[in-house]
Amino acid sequence: MDRRPVLVVMAGLPGVGKSSIARSLCQEFGAYHLRVDAIEDGMKAFGILPEQIAGSGYVAMANLAHENLSLGFSSVVDCVNPIAETRRMFLEIGEAVPCEIITIEVVCSDIAVHRERVEARGPEPSWQEVLDREYEPWVEAGIRIDTVSGGVENWIVPICGVLCDYGHNVQ
Repeated sequence: MDRRPVLVVMAGLPGVGKSSIARSLCQEFGAYHLRVDAIEDGMKAFGILPEQIAGSGYVAMANLAHENLSLGFSSVVDCVNPIAETRRMFLEIGEAVPCEIITIEVVCSDIAVHRERVEARGPEPSWQEVLDREYEPWVEAGIRIDTVSGGVENWIVPICGVLCDYGHNVQ
């Protein structure tokens, strides 16, 4: 059976578990993990100042997703993806390249648990920066995962179900 590549587009504040979910998904069905933090860290290492990066990490990640999908490779977009404009950029790729699209919003509904996760990660971002960050809930997302309890093996179950519906084998 011919199956189309999948573009998994995630959104959620820092510390809710997006990267854990993305890594697990990539291992489950062999997709490429596109993480904006890795792209932006590369830009910073090259000497580009954080305030100069702005949305360029997102644009670079969108270009990589487009390239992967054009070659038939599935990709998981791992970023805060905070507003409709950034989300639309990825959805337009899915319209331009034949693929399946899975949209996911990841949340942690317990503020104390979320804060603990953010503070355990290190100095950046601070909990206050997470609170102050612009973020619009993604009510149109096809899947909403609350990571307040359970573990990544539970969190990915609904995503794996959709992947199976699209003809992809998951481990």
